[in-house]
Amino acid sequence: MKLESKQIPATQYAEERASFRQVDLSKVYDILLNPENLLWGEQQMVNGEERFNCYFVSKSRRTLRCIIKFENGAVKLLNVIKPERKW
Repeated sequence: MKLESKQIPATQYAEERASFRQVDLSKVYDILLNPENLLWGEQQMVNGEERFNCYFVSKSRRTLRCIIKFENGAVKLLNVIKPERKW
């Protein structure tokens, strides 16, 4: 089954952080749906909840960090961070 951006819910916090950090959520959804630019990811346990800290690199060599979790067989976007350095 191929996911679509409307099938990746973002928390209100993720939406607020993306807006504050001037990150276009449609681009975030694109990289989550087509993760060929995934640089690396790590599993985290936060309050007994499994999350994944994922780093993506763009063509301009800028990184984008997304915190996601899998919930009921779907991806949920928890946070978006745009580091200020090039990779």
